[in-house]
Amino acid sequence: MAKNLAEQEAEARKLIQQGKARLADLRRKKAEDARKRDTRLKIIIGGMLVNRALNGSAAARSLIDEAIKVSERDDDRNILSAFRNTLSETQKPPASSSVPETQEPQAGGG
Repeated sequence: MAKNLAEQEAEARKLIQQGKARLADLRRKKAEDARKRDTRLKIIIGGMLVNRALNGSAAARSLIDEAIKVSERDDDRNILSAFRNTLSETQKPPASSSVPETQEPQAGGG
């Protein structure tokens, strides 16, 4: 028996709702994938910045100083400042030793 117009209309509306739900799911997935890529990019760049700063890059240190200045969250500023302080401590020249350096023996006896 053929479906009447009311049944056909109800099926069509159901298909439309399913299509809208599928489209919303796809849009959410696309946005989630974009957030994941953005997060991964930040991790990669942040890791490179930390590595360069630990290896004495003045440019990296300058970027960290700038991040401290522009950061809006106290927690972020505290973490960045602690890292900058760690960098400053690791880059200090070694303290002078109280033990005198030994002299090289001179050629020809001595």
